[in-house]
Amino acid sequence: MEFLFEKLGGEKFFQLVAHNNRFHHDISRLTEEKLAILDEILETLQLELSAVCQRKVKY
Repeated sequence: MEFLFEKLGGEKFFQLVAHNNRFHHDISRLTEEKLAILDEILETLQLELSAVCQRKVKY
């Protein structure tokens, strides 16, 4: 999943997101390509979270 973060600016990704949320509340300025990458990251994280939660329920 690291390669997806690299597509969005690498280490500066979280600074970019924090800056946009704090100062602009204007995430709509992201390009369609970047939004698609963010969507893929969120889907991957959601699948990982679901898998972790299911493992905890079994125990």
